[in-house]
Order: sequence, then C-alpha cells, then structure tokens
Amino acid sequence: MNNETILNTLCKGCSACAIICPHNAITMKYDDIGGYSKSINHEKCVNCRQCESVCPDIYDYSTELSKDFIYSAVCKDKEVLKNSSSGGVAYVMAKEAIENGWSVCGVTYNSQKECAEHIVVENIENLKRIQGSKYLQSACEPAFREIIAKDSAIIFGTPCQISGIDAVLKKKKVRDRFILVDIFCHGVPSQLLWKQHLKYLRDSHKIDDNPEVRFREGKEFIITIGKYKAWYNEDAFYTYFLRGWLNNESCYHCNYRRSSVADIRLGDCLLDKYHTLSYSPSCIIANTERGVGFLNKVGGKLELNKEEFGAIDTIQQKENVQKPAECKEWINKLIDGKYPEELIKWILFKGRVKSFIKHRLLKDFKSY
Repeated sequence: MNNETILNTLCKGCSACAIICPHNAITMKYDDIGGYSKSINHEKCVNCRQCESVCPDIYDYSTELSKDFIYSAVCKDKEVLKNSSSGGVAYVMAKEAIENGWSVCGVTYNSQKECAEHIVVENIENLKRIQGSKYLQSACEPAFREIIAKDSAIIFGTPCQISGIDAVLKKKKVRDRFILVDIFCHGVPSQLLWKQHLKYLRDSHKIDDNPEVRFREGKEFIITIGKYKAWYNEDAFYTYFLRGWLNNESCYHCNYRRSSVADIRLGDCLLDKYHTLSYSPSCIIANTERGVGFLNKVGGKLELNKEEFGAIDTIQQKENVQKPAECKEWINKLIDGKYPEELIKWILFKGRVKSFIKHRLLKDFKSY
C-alpha cells in the first residue's frame, strides 16, 4: 500500500498521531538533528489516516487569544513564589487540581536522559518536580498516553503540544474532563544543541554526569548546570535559545503566536511597571469559559491585577523568527562533534564582556 504521504508534515512533536494510531505504527523519538519527531513504521501502517485527523499541522482549530480576561498575577504564598520562574501561577493551578482529585501533567528535567519530559503527578509533594522553566522540547508521548486515561486532569505544555492533545481528547469525546494550559512560547531548541553543550561543560568545567539543571533563578535569566552557573549572554545554549537560532524546524512556521486551543495561556508579565519587583509576575489569559471558571476557583490564592491586551501584546513574541542561513552548517558541525561554544566564539565574547560590566563592575560601583 502506498502510504508514503501519510503525515508528510512539518512535525511539531506533539505526539497526537502516535497516541491516536490504532496499530501502534507511529512512535516518537529525538531525530539526528535534535527534534522530537514522529517515526512511522510503514509495515504496520494500514493507511487509516487517523493520524492525520489529529495533526495540528494539518488541522488548526486554534482561535485568537481572548482580549477580555487578561491578568497579571503572583501566588500569595511567598515560598511557592521563591521556587517558581515567574508568579507561581502554574503551581497554584496544579495544586488546586490535585486537591480536587485530578491528575496533573507537566514538564520535568530528567538528568539521566539529559532531556525534558512530561510526567504525570498525583500528589502535592511531587509538584516541585514540574516547577520552573525548562527551555527544551519535552518528550511527551508516554505521559500524554497516561493522562488521557484519567477521569480529570490539568495538562501544561507548549501551544503545539496542547493543540495535539486537544485534538486527541476531542476525538475520544473527553475534552470536557480536562483543563489545558499552554504558554507564550518562543520556540524549542534542538536537543543536539543541548547535548553538545553538556559535553562541553563536562570537558571544560568538569561538571558531573547527570547534573541538576535550573534554567532560571526567579526573574533572572541565569542557567545553573551542576556547579556551572552563567548569565544568559555568557552561555552558548542560552544565546542560541534566546535568538531562536537552532529551533525545531516547525518553530520557524509557528501559527500559535496569537492563537490557542487552550483554556488558559500563561507567560512572564515583563511590563516596565513591574521591573523593580524582585520577582516576575505571571500573565494569565483565560481563553474559554472553562478557563475563566477555573481561574475563578484559584483566584483567591493569587494577587490578580487586570491588564490590557495591548500592553501584554507588546511584551510577547508576535512574529516567527527567521531561520538563520547558517542553521544547516551549525547542525552538521554539532553532529561532527563540535561544541556550540566553538561556533559563536565572537558573539559569546561580546556577551561575556557586557555581562561582566553589568553584573560585576556596575554592581561593585553601586555598592560604594
């Protein structure tokens, strides 16, 4: 049977096709260039095209972001706020879900596999595993398979991941049992970039195997990998990530910058009026009636402030970044064993000089 055209799409790594396939003909894995992508066993495939019916690259059911229910928010529990990347809102929502007998599906960093992955959490004690930002494309298939069998749950993910799981839940006619939460996403970097960065740090900074990783320190964009710590412009991985230079191919064609299928969208609320705070508030956009209802449930645990859509729109990435001409060359060099630091030496040098001036010299000067 000629099924070579099945899912001939720009894979977003959402896993919807693998989950819905009745013959287990599709699996998800990281490919050679570092993208979490589908792999089709054409001997098992019977051309039923169930996979295509849930693919967000084929069918886009997203709608424009709500302009009515927009807030900045921080968790009233300062201990939770201290351990969160921004306002701690995701933790509050996850805790509310568990207290109501729901399950939670979110992202953790697996130091042994050196990757981000979705996991299912059933108790409050384990919520700390999914706190904080993980600036990597997560392996989501196993956890998504597990979570859709639950009676009720809240699922956190990137807009494309949430779009995929939304299609699966609708296909199974259980969408109303779930709250879906996506994020203001700037794109996910290549896993190959991350792996080579870790190899560089093991060689040059002697970090241990399986180090603990933190991608943020509260509002500060500081990465910590074992005993290595660097500001965003001192670190090669962070430099590539923030500039969108080695993203998943689909990220350069993302259609979710201003649209969503989620009940709620979260992000950093980096408005100028909050810059003096020691933390970064979260931005909340409730997109559906179900999202508004859930936000009302957790509102008492948050300090909520109404915001205008126009203000929030100015601080988020509204357009896709352009794919660099050097992208293929960088990928090939990483495959050949080059380190990211070797590919952008001059840019890193300038970043480290700026960081030294800002965080060392000026800080010392102000202390006098």
